[in-house]
Amino acid sequence: MTGTYCGISDPPLTEYGRADLAGSARLLENIAFDHCFSSPLTRCRQSLDLLDIACTYTVEEQLKEIDFGDWEGKNLDDIYANDRAGFDRWLKESMNFTFPAGESIHDFTDRVGEWFTKLTEKEFENVLIVSHSGVLRVGLCRLTGIPVDKYQCFSMSEGRVSKLCYQYDAAIIAYLNCQG
Repeated sequence: MTGTYCGISDPPLTEYGRADLAGSARLLENIAFDHCFSSPLTRCRQSLDLLDIACTYTVEEQLKEIDFGDWEGKNLDDIYANDRAGFDRWLKESMNFTFPAGESIHDFTDRVGEWFTKLTEKEFENVLIVSHSGVLRVGLCRLTGIPVDKYQCFSMSEGRVSKLCYQYDAAIIAYLNCQG
C-alpha cells in the first residue's frame, strides 16, 4: 500500500513494514511505559506486537486513521487524474473538506484531538501510541498548541518514533520521525 491513501482499510503489515520496525524497537527498548495505546487496525496492532513492549495496552477506536472514502487505496496521481474536481475542492476547502464517501477532515481532527486532550488528563509518566500518520500529526498539534489546520505540515513516516515531553500543560517536541 506504499504511496497510497490507506485510512480505514485494514491490510496486514507488509514485510517491509515488519523489517522497518526493528530500528524503532531499538529506540524504545529501554523505556518503561506506563501504558500503550493502539489503533484497532491490524497494521498497528501487529506493529505493537512486533515492538515487544512489556506493557498493558488498550485498543482505541479514536486512534483510527481518517476514512478516505472513495480515495482509499489510490495514490495522489490517480486522484488528480480521475477526480480533479474533488482534488481541487480538497485544496480549497482544507479543514472543511469531506473525502468522497468518507470522513470530513473537521470530524477527524475533532475526534483525534478530543482523544489527545483526554490523554493529558490521565496520570501517566510514559505512554506509547501506535497509530497512523494523520492521527499522530493531529495529536502533535493538539499537544503543542500548533493550530490543527497545520497538521499536514509534518512528515510522519510509517514505523518511526517521535517523542513529545508533556508536563505543566505544555508539550515539547524532543524528536520526530526517528529510527534507530
